[in-house]
Amino acid sequence: VMSLGMLFATGYILEKVLGPIRFAIAFFICGIFANVLGVLYFDMDMAGVWGATFGLFGIAIPLVAFKIFNKKYRELFGGTIAAILIITLTSMFFAFINTLSYMVYYLLTLCFGIVFGVVIVMTQKQFLLRNARRHNI
Repeated sequence: VMSLGMLFATGYILEKVLGPIRFAIAFFICGIFANVLGVLYFDMDMAGVWGATFGLFGIAIPLVAFKIFNKKYRELFGGTIAAILIITLTSMFFAFINTLSYMVYYLLTLCFGIVFGVVIVMTQKQFLLRNARRHNI
């Protein structure tokens, strides 16, 4: 249930800004990267939607930092992303204290999303701004 809530918290606004096709592509790229990373380097195959969701959080961070959203949504969305990441990462730290490789895994998927988000902003900034303005985000 928590993963669906986190996916909705980021996905609803990201889908409006990126567009449905780009959002789906970004979601699947983040998910594929997370699963490949998990299998190859951490010998775990339990990534599921969490890796893709952390990738979407990573994509959202540059969108907030590069001011794609209006001020209201930057504050609201940025605060929501920060709160969810803090809660999730601290709970994961206490839950997986003996296996910190899970923390490293999720942080790497988050970093991949940040880099992916910067690439998206740098290559398609006008498109993102136009979609954000059209949806009043």
